[in-house]
Amino acid sequence: MYSIFLITIRITYEELCIKFSNNLIIDTSKKNFSKIENFSGL
Repeated sequence: MYSIFLITIRITYEELCIKFSNNLIIDTSKKNFSKIENFSGL
């Protein structure tokens, strides 16, 4: 029972990490893209 509990915690933790890193990547790419747009606007 305890091992199943640990496995579920690990899976949810990994999913959270993946979502978090994906959001970070999307955020930085959006910021960089807006910077590029501003440069091209000049």
